[in-house]
Amino acid sequence: VASGTKFSAIKPTATPKTGYELDGWYNSSGSKVADTYAVTSGQTFTAKFKEKKLTVQSSTSVSATTVAYGAGTFVGIKKCTSMGDYSRAKYRCSSDGKTWTDKGTFPWSRAAISNVVYANGKFVAVAFGKVNSEGYLPIKEAYASNDGTSWSSLVLPAEDLWECVMYDGSRFVALGKSYIACSANGSTWSNPYGSSTHSLPTTTYAGEYDRLVYGNGVYVTVASKYSNNTLPPKRSSNLTSWTTTSIGFDPYDIVFAGGKFVAVGASGKI
Repeated sequence: VASGTKFSAIKPTATPKTGYELDGWYNSSGSKVADTYAVTSGQTFTAKFKEKKLTVQSSTSVSATTVAYGAGTFVGIKKCTSMGDYSRAKYRCSSDGKTWTDKGTFPWSRAAISNVVYANGKFVAVAFGKVNSEGYLPIKEAYASNDGTSWSSLVLPAEDLWECVMYDGSRFVALGKSYIACSANGSTWSNPYGSSTHSLPTTTYAGEYDRLVYGNGVYVTVASKYSNNTLPPKRSSNLTSWTTTSIGFDPYDIVFAGGKFVAVGASGKI
């Protein structure tokens, strides 16, 4: 390299890992090197990377209580919260997460949609019952859509207040206050307990388990502090036998990604 050559002319390509971006090139003295830097002698340059910052964008055109992404579409659903005979859960769709289109309401009245997930080529949603004058009535329904626009009703194995739904890589699993339902295709559902309720404890004062994740062959469920729950986290390899596990704090939510479970709680605890 001729003395005085600009660094931009000899700068190699640096490929960051997923979730990171190039911070810059640094010389052996630890100084960041600009493209206009003149190379006058043999030197070692080191690429340094930094974690990408999450860019948060808000939208005033959508109101949703649960959201999922699949088939190139974001689907946001706002659960029904009123008692009127014609009150229905509303849903909206977006291709970029910023501009949303109102797609209408679910054809089933008073469904308090609690969670939606996309997996195995379809969206599947469950509801925390139907709104009535005393709160919520247990229901035996789930809902499915291939495109997030046209929805059909599914029959679950029992009437319950359904908290959440997830996909473990081979089947959908819906967790209710009293029951668990499983489906390989999102259409036909069964209860791993037969006709019995699940073995997870539920008490009026402690709340109920309302988060369920799967990873490394293990299901983990927590009773989120969003609902003032005080039940301990539980784990299971088969959805029928559960043992108490410890996170070290009362979690708000839990997720499995990158080969590990991550839980978040109050006071910034992770």
